[in-house]
Amino acid sequence: MPIDMRIWRIRGDELEKVQIERLESEEKLETWLAADISMVSEELLVIGRQLNSPLGGTLDLLAIDANGDLAVLELKRDRTPRDVVAQALHYAAWIRTLSYEQVEQIAARYLGGRSLAEAFERKFEQPLPETINSAHRIYIVAAEMDPVSESIVRYLSEEYGANINVAFFRHFRDDDGDGYLGCSWLMEPTQVEDRGETSSPKRRGHLSLDQFEALAEENGVGEIYRALFAVRSPCSMTPGRTKSNSSFRVMLDEGKRAFLSIYPGESSPSTGLRTDVRLDVMARATGVCEDELRDALPPVAENSWAFGEPRYFRSIEDVQRLGAVLARNTQGRIEGDAADG
Repeated sequence: MPIDMRIWRIRGDELEKVQIERLESEEKLETWLAADISMVSEELLVIGRQLNSPLGGTLDLLAIDANGDLAVLELKRDRTPRDVVAQALHYAAWIRTLSYEQVEQIAARYLGGRSLAEAFERKFEQPLPETINSAHRIYIVAAEMDPVSESIVRYLSEEYGANINVAFFRHFRDDDGDGYLGCSWLMEPTQVEDRGETSSPKRRGHLSLDQFEALAEENGVGEIYRALFAVRSPCSMTPGRTKSNSSFRVMLDEGKRAFLSIYPGESSPSTGLRTDVRLDVMARATGVCEDELRDALPPVAENSWAFGEPRYFRSIEDVQRLGAVLARNTQGRIEGDAADG
C-alpha cells in the first residue's frame, strides 16, 4: 500500500499538524541527496550524478558503500507505473559491468579531482577495498508510488532476494515557514539486506586467469583469448577487478592503470573477443605511438560502449598483428637498455 506520512509539531500539550507541501521539483530532492546521502543511508558515499547509460537514459545518483559495492539511486520523477522500476533495473544491469578503473573514472569526475581512494578513506575511515562492485543495491526515491510499482519491488526483493527498496520522501512546511523533510521505507531496510545476503550469490572476488580462460572457451573465443595473453609486452598483466574482465596493466605516475581489458563473458564466435582499449595509456605503457597501435588493433566497434575504445579481436591474425608491434618495440627497448649499460 502507498505510504502515508504525517508530522505534528508539539506546542505545549497540543499537537499542531504540519502541512504537506509539494516539492517544487524532484531535481531539488536529488540535490539534497547529493549533498547529504545520509537521508537514505549513513553508509553511502556519492560518487556520480547524472550518468549517461550506454543503453539510454541518465542515472540520477551513483554511490558506493563501505564494502566497495555500488548503489543506484533513481528518482521517480513523473514516470508512468512500472517505468521507474524498469529504469532502475536497467541502470543496475549497467553498473554491475563496470571495472575498477571505470568506477575510479566516474568518481574522479564527480569528486572534482579527489581520488576515489581518498574520498572513500575519509568517509569510511578504512582503505578502499581491492575488490569493488561485486554486489549492488537499488534505491528508488519517490514522494509516492503506485501500487503496481510497489508490488513489483516487493516481488523482486521477497522472491529473488534483490537488494531493492523504495525511499519515500515528503516535504512539510509549518506556519512559520520552516521546511521539513521526512523519509520512510516501503520495506524495512535491514530485512531487504538480509534477504539479499541469503538469496544472492556470495560476493565475488577476483576470478583467476584459468576461470577467465574457461569462460572464453565456453563462449567460443578460447583460442583468441589464449593468443592475446601470450603476446609479448613489457607490461605486467593481472586479472581484472570485477567478474567481467581481465586486463593488461601498467604502473604509471597516477597509479596502476589498465590499457587493454578483456571481456570473455561478452564475447562470441560471431562478434569475436571483446576488449576495451585505452589507446593513450597503451601508448605510454608500451612506448609505441598511438598511430602505430591504432593500425595494429582491430577497428573500433560501433553501437557498443566502453570508457576506452571497444574493439573485437575476431581471429588469431588480429592478435598476431598487435603482438608483432609490441614484440618489436619490446626487443628494441631491451637492446637499447643493454647498449646503455
